[in-house]
Amino acid sequence: MKLLECEFGVVTQHVSKQTVDKVASGRGALLVYNNILQKMNMKLGGINWDLSANQAFLTRNKTSQDVVKTKWLNQARMFIGIDMSHAGPQSFVERNQGVPPSEPTIVGMAFTAGHPLLIRGTYWCQKPRLTIVDRLADKVAEALEIYHNVPQNKGNYPNHIVVFRGGISEGDYAKVITSEEQFFKQAFANIKKEKPDFREPILTIIVVQRTSNYRIVPQNPDPNAPPAKQNVPAGTVVDRGVMHPTQTEFLLVAHKAIQGTAHPIKCTVVYDNGEKHGQQRMSLEETEYITYHMCYGHAIVSSPVSVPAPLYSAGDLAKRGRNNWKAYAFGGDAESSISGEGGRARNSGDPNFWVDLSESLKPRISTKFWA
Repeated sequence: MKLLECEFGVVTQHVSKQTVDKVASGRGALLVYNNILQKMNMKLGGINWDLSANQAFLTRNKTSQDVVKTKWLNQARMFIGIDMSHAGPQSFVERNQGVPPSEPTIVGMAFTAGHPLLIRGTYWCQKPRLTIVDRLADKVAEALEIYHNVPQNKGNYPNHIVVFRGGISEGDYAKVITSEEQFFKQAFANIKKEKPDFREPILTIIVVQRTSNYRIVPQNPDPNAPPAKQNVPAGTVVDRGVMHPTQTEFLLVAHKAIQGTAHPIKCTVVYDNGEKHGQQRMSLEETEYITYHMCYGHAIVSSPVSVPAPLYSAGDLAKRGRNNWKAYAFGGDAESSISGEGGRARNSGDPNFWVDLSESLKPRISTKFWA
């Protein structure tokens, strides 16, 4: 169904019989209605709520300025999430026979288009096990044009792009700085060729690691308290002591852990060219606040999720792309890419194979269809 959604450009929403029965019986009906309607609104291009500083925060900091709206998540900032779903290894037989790999790595990219909850996105295929994002310049240019064409942005482009990059290890940081940063600059240069008045935005790249070995626990947890009370509260940050002495990085527990010990994300700023634009680099405190507040942008659950919403959506898009590839290659039967019987998605060795495959699976819906 989701593959046909992309092929025909018709938004779909799957409601199972189990869900219908639950509503009919009256068990949690209101919550189910809310979830369905919130999903539907996002799929149709709507925004479910807004993000702003609460009164307690303003009072504590002795200010009346809503810094969430006017500074941290302001309309002129564009937030991009990039994540990957990697292909499985080839079979022993395929490797011995020199069969070109047919199962792609799927790249998911989600981005905000003015409002922090107005998220758009796409996915595409590339060579398996490739950790650097291929064809990124083209996709960034497309995202900037979508931002430019949103009426509320009044024909402007963002003046600052903040990228949350998932799916890479510390050993790949240098690759991100040297390769992907250049792809962004290439996208800016391509737009400037067509529109000479285009001003290159500030670029900040933050690597987000979901699977760090760090754990943050309270000093004196009550062993008799519920699990959520034995964890640190949502929004807990550690940015000194155990962190790298020269890199700008921090640990963040953004979500409320219901069971087990909360797993913090590790965020490392690997690139920030604010000084080249005559402005200061984002401070560590501002980076922490931005990252935490973007965890409230899921738009279907009102509580914060464990990673910033654009990166969360990028992961969902990569999974959607993987499932659509399976449906395209095997008719929805996950029997295996191991046998190499990948039908119309079998790699013939054509150098344009991955580009053509991406075009066949390209989503053609302009809203948050994966909600």
